[in-house]
Amino acid sequence: MKKLLQLFLFLVSLIFTHENMIVVAVQGPLASSLSPVSSPFSSPISASMSAFSPGFQLGSEEHTKKDPPNKMLIAIIIGCCSLGAIICSLFCLWIYYRKNSHKSSTNDAKNSDAEKGSGLAPVFGKFKATRTVSKEGSASFMEYKTLEKSTNKFHQGNILGEGGFGCVYKAQFDVGSFAAVKKLNCANQDAKREFQNEVDLLCKFKHPNIISLLGFSSENEMRFIVYELMPNGSLETQLHGPSCGSLLTWDMRMKIALDTARGLEHLHEHCNPPVIHRDLKSSNILLDSAFNAKLSDFGLAVTDAAQNKNNLKLSGTLGYVAPEYLLDGKLTDKSDVYAFGVVLLELLLGRKPVEKLAPAQCQSIVTWAMPQLTDRSKLPSIVDPVIRDTMDLKHLYQVAAVAVLCVQPEPSYRPLITDVLHSLIPLVPMELGGTLKSYTTCNTLTLQTSSLLKKMDPIRKKLLIAAFTILCFSFTAILLSLVCLWKIHRKKKKNNSEKLLTQADDQSLEDAEKGIALSPSSFFAKCNSLSTLSLQGFASFIDYKMIEKATKNFDKINILDESGFKLVYKAILDNGTEVAVKKVFCLTKGIQREFENEVKLLSRFHHSNVISSYGYSIENETGFVVYELMHNGSLETQLHGPSRGSQLTWHRRLKIALDIARGLQYLNELCIPPVIHRNLKPSTILLDSNFNAKISDFGMAAVVVAGGGGKEGGLSRSLNFLGKTGSISPQSILNDMSDVYAFGVILLELVLGRKALEMSEVSGQECLVRWARGVLTDRHVIPNVVDPVIRGTMSVNHLNQVGVIAYLCLEDEPKYRPLITDILHSLVPLVPVGLGGTLTV
Repeated sequence: MKKLLQLFLFLVSLIFTHENMIVVAVQGPLASSLSPVSSPFSSPISASMSAFSPGFQLGSEEHTKKDPPNKMLIAIIIGCCSLGAIICSLFCLWIYYRKNSHKSSTNDAKNSDAEKGSGLAPVFGKFKATRTVSKEGSASFMEYKTLEKSTNKFHQGNILGEGGFGCVYKAQFDVGSFAAVKKLNCANQDAKREFQNEVDLLCKFKHPNIISLLGFSSENEMRFIVYELMPNGSLETQLHGPSCGSLLTWDMRMKIALDTARGLEHLHEHCNPPVIHRDLKSSNILLDSAFNAKLSDFGLAVTDAAQNKNNLKLSGTLGYVAPEYLLDGKLTDKSDVYAFGVVLLELLLGRKPVEKLAPAQCQSIVTWAMPQLTDRSKLPSIVDPVIRDTMDLKHLYQVAAVAVLCVQPEPSYRPLITDVLHSLIPLVPMELGGTLKSYTTCNTLTLQTSSLLKKMDPIRKKLLIAAFTILCFSFTAILLSLVCLWKIHRKKKKNNSEKLLTQADDQSLEDAEKGIALSPSSFFAKCNSLSTLSLQGFASFIDYKMIEKATKNFDKINILDESGFKLVYKAILDNGTEVAVKKVFCLTKGIQREFENEVKLLSRFHHSNVISSYGYSIENETGFVVYELMHNGSLETQLHGPSRGSQLTWHRRLKIALDIARGLQYLNELCIPPVIHRNLKPSTILLDSNFNAKISDFGMAAVVVAGGGGKEGGLSRSLNFLGKTGSISPQSILNDMSDVYAFGVILLELVLGRKALEMSEVSGQECLVRWARGVLTDRHVIPNVVDPVIRGTMSVNHLNQVGVIAYLCLEDEPKYRPLITDILHSLVPLVPVGLGGTLTV
């Protein structure tokens, strides 16, 4: 820029010295500003020009008088033209400078992107046979020399493992920075395809239970894949290596199974298109320093779109390959489920997938284990000796049942990996990350926190500042990034702490319109801070006008059910969602308590076999509960209505019984504190469009506090007798056994097709339980009294089993009745796999 200014001054000087040293006389303020003292042009150039022109004096009146007018005009024109030319030149130079600067920054960005793996197009031009950039993601290309240096020229001492096409080496890039480098000899097309496939897929995967790709490289016929180092090696090494599984406790094995299932679920359910691993085995499950499991080796993996072309070469590992894939090449996600079942058996039994019996004879773990897995008396004795007698037997039976289902010869009988995942979650301890899914209300969550402990002297207290996030699996996030303060009084017991919410973001407390909310956000918006906050469930408050609009002003045409002080309407929300609206006339204190009780409890429940609440509303003396619409109405309507049970097959009835048992198990055993329904009957069992059963109507339900004798919500003991006559336990004691009795009555109704109380011409009102007790103990009579709709359609053995379960549930003495969990385990084997009956044994 200095040179440009000097050029400008030079041109101006030429103008002034043209011919007889013409000087431009400038009058006014500008003239004074151009004086020799204050002129900005007092530079070396201007000084030299003054020396070159001795007669030059800026603003000399004497020269001005002598210059003719025409010469002055010419000087002005020349000066203006010169100035315009200079401005144009400066403008062009500025544009040129900007363009060069932009190109430079673009090149820098490209170089930066290439380092991070997001701009690899120029690199791939060098490798015609390699196509590794996908639309969903990309991988970093790494210089071969870098890999050679980090592995000490691929020294044998750094070998971590060996495979079909090459070895895996330990690499150190920087001080303390380690990785694993898979070296592949891609001399044939199969190896090249596997390399390209693995890099392409690993680019897309971002999941804690799938190995992370750090980069790749290529040198002649060799290909290299760099991924995170897993210090504890493969599951195969841990189970069948020198340690023989000694480092893997029962809980750790369950966590590894859970991690593997989560990784598979991501591949099958969350990738688009879905991905089938096709080579799942213990050697492809890697373990980090904390024994977290991650899936690896995706060379044989395929997407749904690719496998539908039916041009895949048969691949896999003996012992893990599903029978249908081995026989006719049929490949589905259930092939991975089969392989997962084999891995589960390895974890359970400590045996290899295939073991030699003789030089020319082998036996698979599936063939050997299947007869013993179904025998509960033999199962504990075949468990891996390292973990034998270290687990809860119920958990052992559950894992065995899941494994048996996964390795079923028929693919349609195998569960989805999502169902397997949900079955395993309750078996993993909370500290290993397995129980968040099993708790569904905030007040029962034990939250892991990253904390900073500050000591305050001389005060004898400690402040624990913790930031945590509550994860909600069934709904959108409720609370995010709350900052909580635990005030621990050192003088008191160590576990006596006071939890105070001292700071919160308004946005984190906004209403969750899709199902739950803490309370209206308008209330929190007015608060500068919160002193306390209960983490129990809260129901969403819904505007009455919205409900009125959704039911078309409570049109009689939309009435689904009517009973006592309640009406149930079909409603359609603004977003098109169909819901049911229960209108409760709260004319008495008792009805009002029931309404409040139901709203409070439904906000806590989140289970597939308990009705889901969308929210509530109150208008004058009327309360409204909005919940999901159940298209097939109640079980009572299906059994005793106009259709007389014609839509309920034997298997469907068993599935309904199983759903009810699961719902009761959740209420009686998994809720903290436990909940007793107290009004279980066919009219409170609702059926969705697929005849899945859900428990509803919690107005009379009670919460049992510690000791079993107390009840939450001020419910009086006289309320124990509320319920449907015929379904009430004879002892009328408030505990889970009263629900078990009611379940037994429903089971009788499902099997016999009769009501709990029926009018008889001979004896008047007749109780189903009293009549059935004599029948249930006679195996020859039961088939003749079964509901005619299903008579002759079931296995007699299954019928007798259901009869025994019902008989036990209806024992007069509560202590002789089975727990709902035991009932659930007894019913599961009777329900076909296609109806989901064998997933949660």
